Amino acid sequence: MPVPAARTWPEVQETHERWLADYNYQVHWAHQAREDGRHCPAEVLGWVTGTVYAEDELRRVFTVRFRRRLDRQGYVRFRHWRVYGERGLAGDEGAVWL
Repeated sequence: MPVPAARTWPEVQETHERWLADYNYQVHWAHQAREDGRHCPAEVLGWVTGTVYAEDELRRVFTVRFRRRLDRQGYVRFRHWRVYGERGLAGDEGAVWL
């Protein structure tokens, strides 16, 4: 059955949660020959647990900033990319956040 297009962020989150549950709890072809009775990803990987990190720790680790100077056209060079900043800031230094 086709899933209607999500139009808002809460709808996207709800659609993703539904997809994740469907994917993890339905019988998968790759697991059909298992002799231990585990035929879906949730059963196969149910024993695996991860580490939960605080949101501020994740923000600290994954928010990376690089200082770059904007060229005459208002672009910064970052790795193999030219990223537009603002032509009015040409020659100024800016921060590229990942």
